[in-house]
Amino acid sequence: MKKLTLILIILITSGCSTSYQSDCWTGGYSETQLADNIYTHDT
Repeated sequence: MKKLTLILIILITSGCSTSYQSDCWTGGYSETQLADNIYTHDT
């Protein structure tokens, strides 16, 4: 039972983690320059 609980905790806490980086196959963001020093971010 302890082993199952540990596995569930690991899966739940690691399942929602994403890195904050530019767009790639694991997710991320993209940015568009609107003017000098003005950007918009799309997630």
